[in-house]
Amino acid sequence: MAHPPRRPTHGVTAWWVSRFTNRMLVPIVTITVNVTTRIRAEQLPRIEAGYGVVLVPIVVIGSSGATRYLLPLGVLGESLTADLSIRMPGAETIAADLAGPPMGAAELQYAEFDEVTRSLDALRSRSALRRWLRLAELLPEDHPVRDLLLHGPEAAQ
Repeated sequence: MAHPPRRPTHGVTAWWVSRFTNRMLVPIVTITVNVTTRIRAEQLPRIEAGYGVVLVPIVVIGSSGATRYLLPLGVLGESLTADLSIRMPGAETIAADLAGPPMGAAELQYAEFDEVTRSLDALRSRSALRRWLRLAELLPEDHPVRDLLLHGPEAAQ
């Protein structure tokens, strides 16, 4: 391979630039986190009245650190449940755990914007997206998460 000629640039001799790319292949895996809690049918109206949509904060811990996500729970039989899919490097140990108590529309104002967008990116189903959209309907008109959900990321920032 021929090297480009050396020529002065602003009084400094420019050295040749190698024309190859060094690539490292790191396997990427998709992990799925599931949160499920059993409820009694008579509890559901009280839960919906208090939370609107129940969000459970979780933390996923890998070699690159801890990352928080919010999972909107949906009713499935006698359970509230949610799934989250996350793509991560496969050469690391991964753990997931609850990161706090359940949240509703009122507490969402304290969530970080990046946490919400990251959580939306990891959705696995349309029903989970519908839960976020229902949550948006419960938020004030000027809430940034409402703008994000209804109008996209450009409108929310």
